[in-house]
Amino acid sequence: MVRTVDNLPHSQSMKRRRARAPRVRTGCKTCKIRHLKCDEAKPTCHRCCQDRVKCDGYDLLPQTSVTHHEGHPEYNTIQLVRPIQSLPTDTQDLYFNHAVQYTIQDLTDSTISTSFWTDSLPRSLSQIEATRYALVALAAAHIDFLTQRTDNYNAAAAAKHERFVVLHYNLAIRHLQPLLSKATPEDAEAALACCILFICLENVRGRYAESLKHLQSGVNLLVSLLVPDSQRHSLTTRKGRLPVALHQAISSTGQRKRTIDHIAVLFSRLSLETHILTDNEVVSLTTISRVSGELGGAEFCPSKPIMTLDAARDELHSFEIAHDIFYQQTYSSIKSRASYANGRPRQQPECFLTLFSENDKAIYQQIYQQFWQWSARFDQYMVECASYSRPSKDLSDASKIRLLQKTWIAILDEEPWTFSGQSTTALGVLDELLPDVESIIDLRGPSSRRLFTFGADVVPYITLAGCLTEDLGLLQRIIRVLKLLDRREGLWDSRDIAEIFEASITARAELGVNIRRSNGGILHMAKSLSAMNIPSISPNNSIALLARNIEL
Repeated sequence: MVRTVDNLPHSQSMKRRRARAPRVRTGCKTCKIRHLKCDEAKPTCHRCCQDRVKCDGYDLLPQTSVTHHEGHPEYNTIQLVRPIQSLPTDTQDLYFNHAVQYTIQDLTDSTISTSFWTDSLPRSLSQIEATRYALVALAAAHIDFLTQRTDNYNAAAAAKHERFVVLHYNLAIRHLQPLLSKATPEDAEAALACCILFICLENVRGRYAESLKHLQSGVNLLVSLLVPDSQRHSLTTRKGRLPVALHQAISSTGQRKRTIDHIAVLFSRLSLETHILTDNEVVSLTTISRVSGELGGAEFCPSKPIMTLDAARDELHSFEIAHDIFYQQTYSSIKSRASYANGRPRQQPECFLTLFSENDKAIYQQIYQQFWQWSARFDQYMVECASYSRPSKDLSDASKIRLLQKTWIAILDEEPWTFSGQSTTALGVLDELLPDVESIIDLRGPSSRRLFTFGADVVPYITLAGCLTEDLGLLQRIIRVLKLLDRREGLWDSRDIAEIFEASITARAELGVNIRRSNGGILHMAKSLSAMNIPSISPNNSIALLARNIEL
C-alpha cells in the first residue's frame, strides 16, 4: 500500500522549489529527469556527485560509455549499470531519489554507526542491480508508510504502488541469486546489503514476522560467506569463550572489510533489539558479536576520556551485547542442568542468582564494572560538552545515549548479586526518562511526516517504563509522548505501542483487568488485550500482529 510521491506534503514543497528554477534544457540527462538545475560540469556534473546519484551524462556525449573523474580512482572500481528498464526511467528515478533524499536520511536518525547508509549504500552498492531494486522497493514502501495516517491516503494509488514494491522485491531476489553463487567480496557485500534492505522493507510495512525471517537468513548468510566450515560450530555454541572466528574472517576481507564489518554491527544491533522485544533469541548474538574473545574481557580504561558520541555509543553497544550474551549463555546452561528440570517454568530472578557459579559471577563482575566505568566517563564527556554549543543532531543523539544510560542504571542493581525488588528501584529512575524523550521531541521540532529509523534508541525504553508503572498519570504521559514521537524504530512503533497502553487502561477501567501485572512485556500485553477485542487497538497494529504470529 504505497502512495504516490506527489501526495506527500514534503514532495509538494519539493515541487514548489523546483518551479522557481529555470527550465533545464542543456544539463545532464539525470538532472533533466530530476527537474533540477545542472551545473553542466564535465565529464559528470557536480550536482549528481554531491547527491550521490549516477550521472548519465549529456545528450551530446556518446551513449555507450560512462566517463570517470580524473584523479579519483575509486570511481573506476564502482560497477555502473544502465537505468533499470522494468518501468519507465523517470518512475524509477522518482523512487530512487526518494530513497536517497528521505528514506536513507530517516534510517540514519539513530545513534548506531551510519556510514553504511550515508556512504557505502548510496555511493556504490546502489549501482548493483540487486541492491538498487531492493532500495527502490524500500522507497516505495516508505512512501506508503508516510501517508498511511494522513489526509493524502488514496486506496487506488496504494494498490498501484504496492504492486511496484512486490515487483522490485522479486527482481531484487532474482538478481541476488547470482551474487550468492559467486561469493566474491564485492558480491558478499551486496548480498548482505540486500538482507539489511529486506529487513527494513518488512519493518516499514509492519510485517515483523517476515522481518525476523530475513534477520535469521542474513546472519546465516554472513556466517556462510565469511566463516570456514571448520569454525562455524564454535559460532553457535553457548559454552566457553565467546568465539572470534567471525570477526577474524570479516577482518581478512581486505578492502571490503570496513563495509562488511559495519553490516555485522547492524545485524548485532537488530538481534539485540528483537531479543528485547520478543524475549527470545531470534539469532544468536554469539554468532555476530564484535565483543573480544573472552566474555567480559574487553578493557575499558576508566581514566581514558570519551572523545565523541560515536565512541560513547560503540562502547555502550559492546556492553549491551556482552550483558545479553552472558544471560543467554548462563540461563541456557542453568536450564540444561538435571537439577533444574523440576523447577517452575518461570523462576524469580533471585532463584537464578543462587544457581550462578563463582566463575559466572566473576565474568559478570567484569561486565558490570564495564558499564559503570563507561557511565562515569560519559558523564564527564557531557559536562565538558556543556561548555560549548553543538548542533541539534548532536544534542538529540546525546539525549538518546543519556536515555540508554538511565535505563541501564534502572535495570542494574546497585551491587551485583543483591536482589532487592528491582522494579521499585527501576521505577524511580524510569520516572526520569520522560524529560530526555521530550527533549528529543523538542529538538526535532514540528514535522509533517512520520519517522522510520533503523535503530531503536528511544521507543523500547519508554515502553519499558509504561510496562512497569502502576501510576495512571505517568502512563498517560507516556502515551502522549509516544504519540508525539510518531516514529517506528525498527520493530518498535511508538503509535502502535501507545494504542496498546490505551487498551490496557480501558481493560482496567471497564473489565477490571490489570494487564500490566503480568510477567510478560509489550508483546504479551498486546496478545492478551487483542483477545479482549478492545477497539483502541487498530486491526493493522504492527505489535499486535506480531504477537499473534509468533510463539511467546
